[in-house]
Amino acid sequence: MTDHAQLPLPFEAPDAIPSVAIAADWKDQPRGWGHPFHPICTWLGAMPPAMAHALIERFSRPGDVVLDPFSGRGTVPLQACLRRRIGVGVDRNPLAALLTGAVVEPPSRRDAQARLARLRIDWTHEAARRREEADALAAGSDTAAALFHPRTLAEILFLRASLDRHDRVDRFLLAALVGILHGARPSFLTDAMPNAFSLAPGYSAGWLGARGEARPRRDAFALLERRVDRLYRSGIPVGRGIAIDGDARTAAADV
Repeated sequence: MTDHAQLPLPFEAPDAIPSVAIAADWKDQPRGWGHPFHPICTWLGAMPPAMAHALIERFSRPGDVVLDPFSGRGTVPLQACLRRRIGVGVDRNPLAALLTGAVVEPPSRRDAQARLARLRIDWTHEAARRREEADALAAGSDTAAALFHPRTLAEILFLRASLDRHDRVDRFLLAALVGILHGARPSFLTDAMPNAFSLAPGYSAGWLGARGEARPRRDAFALLERRVDRLYRSGIPVGRGIAIDGDARTAAADV
């Protein structure tokens, strides 16, 4: 039997894998550094945009493909697009794929605003039915529904049913909507969670009950429009990317 450990190597093996020093200046950047699309939605464990920028600048050139096989909310592929690379993000989490697609292939501001205006018109025809649906959910055992004011919940149900995540414009609006579902400020649709990221419904309901406060009435359309305006305050990336909803091991087949 051949001892593969004794086979000669075509190169001189190093005693240790060399390390590549990365400048730490990205740590000195303010928390809100980067394009407004980066914080489109809270994501636990998200890479700081400044760190993604430092790595992309060091290890790639304009025109290169930058791949993130676990893209999360799309920090790396978005920053690649901003730096004139082709950002590609892959993730099996449907929400992650939605968020990545929204930021690497966003619609124009005009298209997003036109779609919002159309949704407001369509809402006038759906309001009564969606309010009945919201009241039934709030009166039932759906804990998540109980976290929202019934009228706010009705608007959320309408938007969820109307927006198609496979449509470029609708996908962006869905991503923006998810980003304002809950938080501590009046710019969110409910304050029933102590953090911007989702917690277990039972915990959130208990937290809200302990406060003894009524759920605030928030206008989903107005807050979504405000959120979209803020997201577009720096324009859109100069480049476009690719978002793949699937397994990185078979990503080529999912394109």
